[in-house]
Amino acid sequence: MFRVLLADDHPMTRDGLKRALSELGHFEIVGETGRVADILESCRRYTPDLVVLDIQLADARNGLDLVRPIQEISHSTRIAVFTNYGAEPYVAKACGLRVNGYLTKDLPSVAVANALLSICHGCNSYSEAASRWMTDWIRTPGVTELDSEALTPGEKDVIRLLPSGLSNEQIAMELQISDSAVRARLTTVYGKLGASNRTQAVVSAVQRGLFVIEPEN
Repeated sequence: MFRVLLADDHPMTRDGLKRALSELGHFEIVGETGRVADILESCRRYTPDLVVLDIQLADARNGLDLVRPIQEISHSTRIAVFTNYGAEPYVAKACGLRVNGYLTKDLPSVAVANALLSICHGCNSYSEAASRWMTDWIRTPGVTELDSEALTPGEKDVIRLLPSGLSNEQIAMELQISDSAVRARLTTVYGKLGASNRTQAVVSAVQRGLFVIEPEN
């Protein structure tokens, strides 16, 4: 039996997960909570095999901020993000943290349960959108040390807008600069981050901690 901690602040979501997992018969739910302190305490107390972690938690914290603390508490605990947030920035941050799974809540419950079982058996499992990001993350050149001061304020302004999916023209309007200035800054940013496209640039920037991604309210 795999010991599972459900870290989600929605009781209906937890109930649905429990039903799906119980049908497989390989899981023991050792705890369920959506509060940060309780999640970490449950990890210390039960050393779960798997933590199913939502991004938006009850105390308005980003669940991804708990990945490192959970890993420090128990190196053997595997972590699967289970969330409504399928946007690129969240997936990029999760990729950088090397979570074992990233599943979106629009997946069928049977698919989620099977994916979690696969994760417990040592595999990684990602939704379709997350898989595309993981592919780009794997292709991103190895991260090297880069002081945040290596990027100019203008370059930082541009890269912080990339996850929003804005075009160069829209970024130019947002920053009140010319299209050519945006293209020039992107070219310089790609070179400094060792990236060849927007996806790799965002992944690399998140890995380096050049900006923080928080869940939307």
